Amino acid sequence: WTADLTHDYTFWSAVIGGAFFTAATHGTDQLFVQRYLCCRSTNDAKLALVTSGILITVQFALFLTIGLLLWVYYTESASGTLTSISTVGTLKPDQIFPHFIATDYPVGLRGLMIAAIFAAAMSTLSSSLNSSASSVVGDFYLNRRTSPPAELTVLRVSRMATIGCALTQLVVALVAIDLSQRIIDDALRVQFFTGGFMLGIFLLSVIGCTKPKAGLSGLSSGLLAVTLLGLLTDVSWQWYTLVGATVTVSVGWFVNSFR
Repeated sequence: WTADLTHDYTFWSAVIGGAFFTAATHGTDQLFVQRYLCCRSTNDAKLALVTSGILITVQFALFLTIGLLLWVYYTESASGTLTSISTVGTLKPDQIFPHFIATDYPVGLRGLMIAAIFAAAMSTLSSSLNSSASSVVGDFYLNRRTSPPAELTVLRVSRMATIGCALTQLVVALVAIDLSQRIIDDALRVQFFTGGFMLGIFLLSVIGCTKPKAGLSGLSSGLLAVTLLGLLTDVSWQWYTLVGATVTVSVGWFVNSFR
């Protein structure tokens, strides 16, 4: 009974948490929204959103299939060959696939795979840096100026913001290499942590709560709630987005109701 309850909890936390996380990332995250703004019409943006969801589902199914095949290969056909990348008897799962590419792939396919990895990383990195720099310039530079600056000045500030965001991501990556056992889990944990605030602020604007104090109060409360949830409980990080969005909207709506 306990095993069944744990299984059900894990399943529903993944389903519900994933639904709210998808709403946060694909609906409010600048990384995705900037792509919709490049579409020629609203219908094209809707089509891009739906197509993205379908392709990501196929993508994750492919990732899971690759992981399953690697597990079968290294437990049945090549058991014991991973000791060369183990450290004091500990094996980081992130190292298994690169090790397989380096040791078992044919030379031609090995080069194509490495090229594909670099291409995927560069495309994702460029989108991430662009969205981060756009948010910095729009929210912290242009929003605080009383008069519009020259275009050349904005371009220079954008370049500096991009460099700053790149250096920040580089430091985080270097630190994560030593602290993390599975980079993907930690990356998703951070996204689930922040996704609730973005979704909550967006929902507050949808229901008409436009007072600055409502957004600030909701954001602060959501941040505090998710932080305490992560530090004081064993609740799965897959619930962070739901909790953060719920607290943000509830507190923001309550504060907005007072004149």
